[in-house]
Amino acid sequence: MIIEQGVITQVHTNTAKQQVIEVTTAIKTTCGSCQAQSNCSTSVIAKFFTPKAEAYQFVVDEPVQTGQYVELGISESRLLQASFMLYLLPILIFVLSISLFGYVLQDTMFSHELVSLALGGLITLMGFVMISGWLKKDNQDYAPQLCRILPLASAPVQITPSIPITSID
Repeated sequence: MIIEQGVITQVHTNTAKQQVIEVTTAIKTTCGSCQAQSNCSTSVIAKFFTPKAEAYQFVVDEPVQTGQYVELGISESRLLQASFMLYLLPILIFVLSISLFGYVLQDTMFSHELVSLALGGLITLMGFVMISGWLKKDNQDYAPQLCRILPLASAPVQITPSIPITSID
């Protein structure tokens, strides 16, 4: 199970009198932790293309507050299946459709490679839209699940060193 932390951004009651929480996950980029971020043009591009934070809704029974952290999880096998369908399957569709159109249109007036390429690209685009739509619809198999609600953060714990700190010259 791959675990990610999110924060509760909204708590409300639905029509069935159930408590519904909205959880937002933080988008993490490697540019956010880089020390050369202020002098790097790549970080400017990364900020521009960083996707928006995702929001998920869950029905919970226990009392929660806005700002409380939760853990969301998704199974590795489901993530691998979704990745295969979104990345590898369109490439396979593209290669197979170009090969098929090249073979079928071989002795016709449309036997040029650009025709096969255009038709293969169109079939691949249609396949990608269908796969993406199927994964985005209300398919709970590929959605993150609420693993647990973390307790509210209490006052920070003060740790005193057991060895006195002295200045070293």
